[in-house]
Amino acid sequence: MPPENRWKRQKVQGRPRLANAGLAGPNAASRMDNVHRAPYGQSMSASDPLFDDVRAWIAGGGWPPLAGFEPLVGGASDRIYLRVRFADGATRVVMVRPVSAVASEHGASVAGADQAFEAIGAWLEAGGVRVPCIEARSADGRFLVLEDLGGTRLFDVVASATPSERVAWYRRAVNSLVAFQRHAWASKPPAVVSTRRLGRGAVLAELNEFRDMGLVARHDLTLTPSEREVIERAWVQLADELASLDQNVAHRDFQSQNLMVVDNDLAVIDFQDAFLAPWTYDLVALLRDSYVELPLVEVELLLDHYWLALKGLPGPAGIARDDLRRAFHLQTVQRKLKDSGRFETLERRGKKGFLKFYPASMRYVASALDRVDGYDDLLDVLTRYVPEVSQEQAQA
Repeated sequence: MPPENRWKRQKVQGRPRLANAGLAGPNAASRMDNVHRAPYGQSMSASDPLFDDVRAWIAGGGWPPLAGFEPLVGGASDRIYLRVRFADGATRVVMVRPVSAVASEHGASVAGADQAFEAIGAWLEAGGVRVPCIEARSADGRFLVLEDLGGTRLFDVVASATPSERVAWYRRAVNSLVAFQRHAWASKPPAVVSTRRLGRGAVLAELNEFRDMGLVARHDLTLTPSEREVIERAWVQLADELASLDQNVAHRDFQSQNLMVVDNDLAVIDFQDAFLAPWTYDLVALLRDSYVELPLVEVELLLDHYWLALKGLPGPAGIARDDLRRAFHLQTVQRKLKDSGRFETLERRGKKGFLKFYPASMRYVASALDRVDGYDDLLDVLTRYVPEVSQEQAQA
């Protein structure tokens, strides 16, 4: 066996890892190029070249015989995830990274993308945040073998939970977020994170994407000059207010499908796109989740829980409850408008399955705008054209 294909066991943060396994197969890279340009959500057959590449790579690393692969549902990025099953019953997750990284959102950066997962994961683990252990890495960094945290997400648990059980689980999730943020305030993050920031320009770009794709294109309309002026004025005001909030490391997508239930606790996954953003960013991702619509009364309870847990955090510590709520609602407007515009963009790029979350996102926007002063004109424009907003207003 060539030396580069042997597994090297290491101890990192007290947990076993494997490293530096070579990628077997002379045509692996060329075959993978075609796989990664395919649209997200494309079905995968047993004859897909991706399976051949992963099978050859793992076979050269001294693992037990393979029993099969299970494609896992991913997100909007070009990363592919496979659950690998071995003949002895053990499982691992293989993350396959695209040949050429492309920024998937405004404010994102491809700088250091190859090492981001490893660097951010190690940083989080050092701060006591539960993340999947990296057990192997191909020599070219294209494949990572990860600890399999199982298939139970927070999303799955709360789907059948009673209201009290759901709130209890979300309190745990809020505690996990506070632990993440506490570590972020206390420890310098990896350098790759500092290259990514949700600055004022990125906020405006995301809002403009909503205007163009989530509003004009989706509803096939032409805005009047006065309506465009209202929207432009609201965008600038919102970007300025969010720019005034303290920034620190944000996961970027801290929501129910990226929190795994492990031993009755929560582990964080999909953190490789972490960036600098207002401290409210992940709180909105969690409590205004596109996949789980929490009743407003539960959101209010969880906001209080977060507010009480803030003690000792350098950034938002000491903020008044009302100020926290305003910051939360403003971030909700920005984040969910961004999501709504992006869902339409992804649909038109052939990445299906996201547009069904547009209605919930726009209901969140309507609810948030109804709870902050200074944005009545924007709410009027959205009520005029977006059915979900007008319906939410009618029920308010």
